[in-house]
Amino acid sequence: MSGMMTQLQRYASLACCAVAAVMTAVGLTSGFVEGGSEAIHQSEQSPIIVEADVAHEWKDGNVSVLVMRGHCRIAQRNVQMQAQKVVLWRKTEKNVRGTIDHLDVYLEDDVHIDTAEQSVNLTSKFVSLETRHGVELNARHRLAIEPATQDGLFQRALSRRRDTKRAVLLQTQLVVEDDPTSGPELQVMPLEPQQGQLRRVRIFPRNTIPYSVLSFESRDTTPAEQVWVLTGGIRMVVDGLERFNTVDLAADRMVIWTESLGEGGFRADPGETFQTSDAPLTVYMEGNIVMRQGQNVVRATHGTVDVRENRALYHNVELRAFVPQLNGDLRIRAERVRQLSQSRFHAQQAWATGSKFGRPGYRVLASDIIFEERYTQPWVGAGTERFDPDTGAPIVEETHWITSLNNTFLVEEVPLLYTPYLSAPADDPGIPLRRIQAKYDNIFGGQLKTAWDMFKVLGLDAPEGTTWDLLADYYSQRGPAAGTATDYHGNNLFGNSDRFRGEGLLYFVHDDGDDNLGFDRRELTPDTTERYRATWRHRHDLPEGLTVFGELGLISDRNFLEQYFENDFDKDKDEETLIGAQQIIDNWAWSALARPQVNDFETTTEWLPRGDLYGLSEPLLGGLLTWSSHTSAAYANLRPGESPTDPLDIYTPLPYVADVGVAVLMSRHEVDAPFSLGPLHVVPYAMGEGAFWSEDFAGDELDRVIGQAGIRSSILAWRVYPYVRSRIFNLNGLAHKILFEADYSFTDSSEGLAGIPQYNEFDDDAQERFRNRFLTNTFGGTLPPVVEPRFYAVRTGAGSAVTVPYHELIDDQQVARFAIRQRLQTKEGPPDHMRIKDWMILDLEAAYFPDSDRDNFGEDLGLLGARYRWNVGSRTSILANASYDVFDGAQELWNVGVLSQRSTRGSVYLGVRQIKAAGIESQIVTASYTYQMSPKWISTFGTAYDFGEGRNAGQSLTITRVGADFLVHFGANYDESKDSAGIALAVEPRFARLKGSQTKLGSLLQDQQTNR
Repeated sequence: MSGMMTQLQRYASLACCAVAAVMTAVGLTSGFVEGGSEAIHQSEQSPIIVEADVAHEWKDGNVSVLVMRGHCRIAQRNVQMQAQKVVLWRKTEKNVRGTIDHLDVYLEDDVHIDTAEQSVNLTSKFVSLETRHGVELNARHRLAIEPATQDGLFQRALSRRRDTKRAVLLQTQLVVEDDPTSGPELQVMPLEPQQGQLRRVRIFPRNTIPYSVLSFESRDTTPAEQVWVLTGGIRMVVDGLERFNTVDLAADRMVIWTESLGEGGFRADPGETFQTSDAPLTVYMEGNIVMRQGQNVVRATHGTVDVRENRALYHNVELRAFVPQLNGDLRIRAERVRQLSQSRFHAQQAWATGSKFGRPGYRVLASDIIFEERYTQPWVGAGTERFDPDTGAPIVEETHWITSLNNTFLVEEVPLLYTPYLSAPADDPGIPLRRIQAKYDNIFGGQLKTAWDMFKVLGLDAPEGTTWDLLADYYSQRGPAAGTATDYHGNNLFGNSDRFRGEGLLYFVHDDGDDNLGFDRRELTPDTTERYRATWRHRHDLPEGLTVFGELGLISDRNFLEQYFENDFDKDKDEETLIGAQQIIDNWAWSALARPQVNDFETTTEWLPRGDLYGLSEPLLGGLLTWSSHTSAAYANLRPGESPTDPLDIYTPLPYVADVGVAVLMSRHEVDAPFSLGPLHVVPYAMGEGAFWSEDFAGDELDRVIGQAGIRSSILAWRVYPYVRSRIFNLNGLAHKILFEADYSFTDSSEGLAGIPQYNEFDDDAQERFRNRFLTNTFGGTLPPVVEPRFYAVRTGAGSAVTVPYHELIDDQQVARFAIRQRLQTKEGPPDHMRIKDWMILDLEAAYFPDSDRDNFGEDLGLLGARYRWNVGSRTSILANASYDVFDGAQELWNVGVLSQRSTRGSVYLGVRQIKAAGIESQIVTASYTYQMSPKWISTFGTAYDFGEGRNAGQSLTITRVGADFLVHFGANYDESKDSAGIALAVEPRFARLKGSQTKLGSLLQDQQTNR
């Protein structure tokens, strides 16, 4: 008897601890008394405020229906209703007493209702409201769609509405009638029991040892409750919940509160029990707690769960929440974690990380962390709208989101930054430092470059499709630098299926040093010490084929871009300031452009403005002929770039540029008459153009008329060798296809090319800058005709087509062009899905000039070209190209190389290139590779040497340490032209999806990610 009493005392003590924990935890059992009601008096007449992130609206007769998601709120003074999902029916009636709005409201997911007298938390709720003072809807994104009557949320709301009696309504404010004797209308908020589906509760031993059970009835509550005390290791599985369907609870000890026992009531014996979803079920747990809900896992020492309300409190917790974008778990460790709804958790004194290691390489330490699912939308536009093909309902995707307070960002155990507020998607770990690089070379000295996420630094929600970085750099031999960069894209800015994208950069350097641009430009004095770059580019695609675009390109001085952004200077488009639009309608298109010169050191044609109209292949005479045209009209000023102030910066004006302008008019038309003679396709054509320039080189008016006639033809021949097979060369049959092409044309122009200024640029700024120096340092100030770029363009026919952007590049000419294009093709892949691939490619070209003295420097043949590619295997290719002319001083260009690529291991390239023309001779050997030496180490190397000039072109080596949390790059490089050697150390956070690597390792790292 004494032992039994001791055991009962332990059970009672555990139950008391559990009761205390439940009462002091999160108020899981607090709320309205079921069936209770309170009259809500309002001393001020106010409308009902309805808020949500996304609202989809349609009409059902005279009733407006709204399906809302994300931070939904319905309020009027001291009445507040909040939920993540809401369906609202609104009907407006007018009578002699004024306008009355009737609202039926269904709330679901994390429902919280507050009045002046009471508060309640529910899984779902249906209420009916009336007001005489209007309804204000404030939705961040409000979309009008076809009725989405098959939406699952709408169906649940409709079923609840049909089952609810509307006899009792909530009057959200005191309404005073004109007749005081009639008295105020007072209504109440009923809290009807929530009728829902059944849930199944199953209880098992946690291990092979049976658990112990003690049960008693508690009459301290109304209605009375049954208390079950279980010890010895218990597992409880609850099925039939609204969203996650199953909650799995396991602990060493449990105390369960539920409704009093009756016939068929709850049982804690092994087996299963069925309850209505509105029946109370609260569980207190101790000892090695594990809770699984969907893909979320919670481990704790003790805690309390209210199954009916989807609320809980855990102590000494680790929460692991699966985030699809991470392809892994987000981990949160905390002293306390409150589960506020099915998918919303509030952690206190916690840290969060996406690292998979027990001791994470990075983490965010915070006083409060809220993990939830949000319905996110971009700042501008409605985003991509997708609809369920079966129901027609809009698909609104939820995003795992973290909001945290008093944040300290730790890498290993080193604090990097503190911010009081942070809000970001869970797949982004919240570390604001995006990149850090330490480097040293002879040009900039010691360098420290950092990029910070501005949304995290400022504690702002990052909009979908947008990045915004703060750049903070320092150069020991130059000075401090700072800037900001952004990249964005989105859809439906105006709600009409439009798309937009853009990028911007603002960068400022206080520079006290000299520029080193290579060889004869190693000590150039900048025009100013305050140097900057301001770039912005935007493109907006609208319906009906209309596109508008705009750019800003402002640079402080001529050499800033080449010194600090060399890759952009060499490969990116020019820095321009312009605005324009274009539209394509079937086979017609128009464009309009306005572009001033804002960088006076760059040669620029100002279009103030310019308009173009294009038409392609318009059928004439029932399709016997086709007509194509291009008409352009512009007010143009050709502005040569200003000469540099530093005498060491070599500069010679280009011979085809002058300070001229005003009207530039052109209209070009071509008529084709295509026909076939068996397999031979023949197209006779005639082209004519009329053009006018207000100023030529001498400042006089100039007009030109051009006539061109010719004939194009082609014929395709092929033969199949089905029995040619080789495992060594990956051959599974072979097909030889040959396309013969020929084009003869005769062109007559009323004005020669030499008298026409080049208003339409054919080079970008980097090439023009090279030509400005090339004239002096290579040819002594006079450009040989054999390398004059405009003459080369005329010989190749670059300006002969109807739609070319540089119509000046055409002159008297008679030429016949020939080409043979060959393909050896085979098949590869599984037998039921074989695909054709080019095994070998060989293209040959040549041109014949009957008037060779005028058109080709005295040689009948010219423009000899060849392109070759042999795909030896699926990963290895042999590449070769050549371009030759045969007159004195002509170009002799060729290159040959071997490329081997393996997406999971890397790539190797070895090639030789020759450049020879007019006294220039260069043979450059190039080698490079990217190789994954092991799962943790990747190396890249590149080298080049010019045997023709006998000089080293440069080398670079980068070794990357691949960690689960970070990429660490060690690099070294040498550039002989600048007499500069450098070393670098860069650290990149690596969080699941690589968003750009300094060593272009994205494919290798993505494969690693997939393999894990």
